[in-house]
Order: sequence, then structure tokens, then C-alpha cells
Amino acid sequence: MGALKEGSKVEAEKKPAADAGEKKDEAKVISVYKLDMYCEGCAKEIRHAVKHLEGVEGLKTDCAGNKLTVKGEVDPAKIKARLEEKTKRKVEIISPQPKKDDGAAAKVISVYKLDMYCEGCAKEIRHAVKHLEGVEGLKTDCAGNKLTVTGKVDPAKIKARLEEKTKRKVEIISPQPKKDDGAAAKVISVYKLDMYCEGCAKEIRHAVKHLEGVEGLKTDCAGNKLTVTGKVDPAKIKARLEEKTKRTWKVEIISPQPKKDDGAAAKIKARLEEKTKRKVEIISPQPKKDDGAAAKIKARLEEKTKRKVEIISPQPKKDDGAAKKPEKKPEGNKEEAKKPPPEVNK
Repeated sequence: MGALKEGSKVEAEKKPAADAGEKKDEAKVISVYKLDMYCEGCAKEIRHAVKHLEGVEGLKTDCAGNKLTVKGEVDPAKIKARLEEKTKRKVEIISPQPKKDDGAAAKVISVYKLDMYCEGCAKEIRHAVKHLEGVEGLKTDCAGNKLTVTGKVDPAKIKARLEEKTKRKVEIISPQPKKDDGAAAKVISVYKLDMYCEGCAKEIRHAVKHLEGVEGLKTDCAGNKLTVTGKVDPAKIKARLEEKTKRTWKVEIISPQPKKDDGAAAKIKARLEEKTKRKVEIISPQPKKDDGAAAKIKARLEEKTKRKVEIISPQPKKDDGAAKKPEKKPEGNKEEAKKPPPEVNK
């Protein structure tokens, strides 16, 4: 009887220990992830990526189901981030499901329009943005020239990255950017310069398309015009065109009208006269009246060209007697003054 009692006591002591072990196993977190794995080599790479993370106690890969099971007290989001960083693959947490935060972490879907001509273009476009932080899904539509991005990422950031990597014009279809009541209104400027064919037009567009602030370009060969959209200084565009296209002095800003400058027209006139040895007249803007500048130019031209030069405009100021020479008295008066007084008849 005593032996039976002792055996029952031992069993009774073992049961609580076993129950504690079971509870301890249940306390461990098991998380499951879905990601592409094509062979045992991929599975080994995936296990190696997370096996040294603190809290990981066990790993199991399933190539057929593209699943990774992690056992241990570790944050599933941390596992997901590490896998994406090391394997450069899309990772989805199957369990445990992340808690809903009532839209605080709602996914953003944005749509962009840009030229794509084939599946190669589409692949290049997806590759340009797939590694941006926050991008969760990408879908391209070659027929509609559209890219759909799923994830919490700023649409302006996506647009900038696409333009930088693909060198193409990108338009945000949705979500529509907020209106800023003209604070960041686009500036449209128009320039006139010689262009004889589509080759000239292409050269002109290429000369300024990479300037900071340029958002759109349009050339008109028939009208010899270039239209630029974007927040960029028209004088900067003009200078760049003259530098790159070698059409010096032939670029004219049609709009917006440049502010009146002091002496720019005179400099151009002097340069033309110096280089061409020809008479140059400023029609507009009318030069300000200057004191001696025209005379200096006239003297320089006569010295360099050895020709007679006449100032047509501005007309030299007339001297209104300020520096008049004193009038000479008539000679007759002097003789009369020298004559002795007439004799008086006594």
C-alpha cells in the first residue's frame, strides 16, 4: 500500500511539471510568412537571413507552399523587414494577422501616366520604384501607359524617382495633388529662335530639358517658338539656349516680358558694332539719355574703323547758350571810340 501511495505521489508531481512545459510551449510565438522560394538554395538563403535574429528559436521552410514558419518570441514585422532587406523579395505576413488601426495604416493606391511601349519598358519602370520604402505592390498597363502603386509612399516621391530613372515625363493621375491657390503655380515662358527642322527642335529641347524647374517643353518649327512650362527663370533658359545651340543674340523672350535693364541693349549694340563693323541702331527699348556715352562710342568707332561716324540717336543735347562765347562788339564802334571829339566852332 505504501508503495502505491508513493507512486501516486510521484505521478502527481510529474503532472504539474508536464502542464507547465506545455504552457511554456504554447507561450512561444509562431509566425508564418509567404515569399517566393524556388529551390532548396532559396530556402537556405531565407533561413540564413533571419536565424540569428534575437528571439528566433526555430525555422521551417516549405518550397512548395512558398512559406516560412518562425518559432520564437520575435516581432513579425521585424522578420518581414529583415527578409525583404536580405532577399530583395516581397514578403507577406500570413499569421499572426497585424492589428487593424482603423485606417491609420491604410494602403495608398496611386496611379501614374508615362510612356511605355513594351514589356521591357514596363519592367524597367517597375524596377525603378520597387525598392522604395513603403511600396507594397506594382502593376503596369502598357496599353493605357499606366503604373499603379500600392503602399504608403508619397506620390511626388514616386514621380520624381520615375523621371530620374526613366528620363520620361510622368503625370500623377491619382491621388490628385492638393491645390495650393497659386502658391506654386507653373510659369509658362515663350522664346523665339531659329529652328529649321525637327532636328533643330530636338536639339533645342535637349539643351534645356535637364534644367532644374523645367517640367514641360513644346517646340513650334513653323513659328520658331519654344514654350517652357515650369518654375525657372526665363533669363536662365535664354542663356542656356544661346550657350548650347550657338544661336548667340538670336534668342528672344516673347513672354513673360523681361524687366527693363540698364545698359544691356547698349552692350549688345557696342558688341555688334565692334564685331560686324557696321552701324547699329537701337529701335527698342529706347536707350536712356546718357552723358557722354554716345560720344565715347562714336570716338571708339572712328578710331577702330577709320570712318566718319554720325550719332543718329540719342540726339546730342543742344547747348542753350550756357557756354556761349561773349559777343564781340562791332569794329565800327571801336573806330568811333578812338576818334577824337569833333572840334567846336568858336
